[in-house]
Amino acid sequence: MTIKKIRRMTNLSQNKFAEKYNIPAGTIKNWEQEIRVCPEYVLELLEYKVKQDNLSSKQKFDMLLKDSMEEEFISYVKDKVADCY
Repeated sequence: MTIKKIRRMTNLSQNKFAEKYNIPAGTIKNWEQEIRVCPEYVLELLEYKVKQDNLSSKQKFDMLLKDSMEEEFISYVKDKVADCY
């Protein structure tokens, strides 16, 4: 995904996007105009962050609950396996 597509997901101007994600506005402009190339890892991190920022509170809660339940299950299984030895 390009930096422009990621920014458009936010409905923010280049300046507001730069401010929100602590990136110099000139850097955003250079990436979008293809004067400079945005590193792939930065694109991946920004895409992840923007998507997380756009989740509703309920979606965030559901994700946390799922993660918590998975951790509890893993802990439970480890305890049961340890009891077998």
